[in-house]
Amino acid sequence: MAPDFGTVTCPFAPMQLTVQDAFALAARHEAAGRAADARSVYDEILSALPEHPGALLKIAVQELASGAHERARERLEHALASAQRQMLPTQEIWLALARAHLAAGEPVAAATAIEEAHTLGKRLKASGAAVAACAVLDECVQLAPDDAGLRLTFGAVLIDADRPADAERELERAIALGAREGEAWDNLGLAYQFQGKGEQALFAFQRAAVAAPALTPALANLVNARYTLCEWDGLEAYEQRLIATLDDPASDPRWPPWIALSLPTSSAQQLAVARRWSKAMLPAPAPRRPVPSRSGRLRVGYLSGNFRDHPTGRLMAGLFEAHDRGRFEITGYSYGGDDGSATAARIRVAFDRWRDVRDVADAEVARMIRDDGIDILVDRHGYTLGDRLSILASRPAPVQVHYMSFPGTLGYDAIDSVIADGEVIPPGDEAFFHERVWRLPRCYYVNDS
Repeated sequence: MAPDFGTVTCPFAPMQLTVQDAFALAARHEAAGRAADARSVYDEILSALPEHPGALLKIAVQELASGAHERARERLEHALASAQRQMLPTQEIWLALARAHLAAGEPVAAATAIEEAHTLGKRLKASGAAVAACAVLDECVQLAPDDAGLRLTFGAVLIDADRPADAERELERAIALGAREGEAWDNLGLAYQFQGKGEQALFAFQRAAVAAPALTPALANLVNARYTLCEWDGLEAYEQRLIATLDDPASDPRWPPWIALSLPTSSAQQLAVARRWSKAMLPAPAPRRPVPSRSGRLRVGYLSGNFRDHPTGRLMAGLFEAHDRGRFEITGYSYGGDDGSATAARIRVAFDRWRDVRDVADAEVARMIRDDGIDILVDRHGYTLGDRLSILASRPAPVQVHYMSFPGTLGYDAIDSVIADGEVIPPGDEAFFHERVWRLPRCYYVNDS
């Protein structure tokens, strides 16, 4: 929970500090071992803002450390009620409450608090804030180390946070503790796969498909793993079993569209897979925004996790540099991090504005895009590893398009158009694309020279 909750100016003799600055001062005191001085700052905050949940939480944590368990619990209940009234984050308060209940010898109350934090961790994951979700779930697991469900959730979030080795550890422990086998083995297979452990991934996906025959993601991942390892014997039966799920409206719709492109599926079936996936896995999109009328340069935003030494990063660097700056202002929204490469440095300076959003929740990224006044937002991922299409759900830009990474339809109402050419989407194939098709006059596939 962020401690500042705004920038209200409060009196801290002999000077005036914002609440945010006061918390920074208290943090410096605590880091230096001056707990009493930090407490004085928190007391000053509460004298000005008696319902400030951040200050209540910090004092309660100090009380808990000193053994004043009951006083800490009372203060944490006060902090929780205040945060809930103000619709502020509560995961840190729930975790502190769990510690206080355990210290007071009340494991049932502690379990309830841990489950509340677990739920909030899952919500953070769904919002795209995988790093923040990991922090919450890590502490949940420390408080309840034998909870299989917690470790299963934590393992799945670690995969999203690009920490497959840590995910492997958590998921293997979850299975040993009796977690839901189908889901646990499927996620463990992904953790193995992302580390290049192909044989182990295949074994895990097979276990998942046997444990939960109706779990479509496990079956799809199993087919893909067999492709990767050239395990052709018996493959057709798995393919047909997977394709048959399209004829069953009650089947699990979570069949990754990029896997559908590898199967002997028709264009109509690929469209069906993409539509089912987007409906099941992505937020319902907001209504389309009107295109504002204004003068000046057209503002184009590029959203990607691959502004680095990556195949598409290398291909597109020159495209960003080639924009006519008299007509276009371009902004890069990067959620993949900086790998320190020359390609990453080159791409970054090619943009007029650069936003590093790797640890920023989807809704906040969308707000940034809207505040930047982006006219056209270009998604550069589609359904490929690490995508964050949920950012587009609230329609932060009037026009939202997809370009180059995913060679098929996204089947998602938040995407208005796809950029292609007459070879990759021949005339007549528009019927199999959910988006409007924009064709470039020659080859659509940019290639930096």
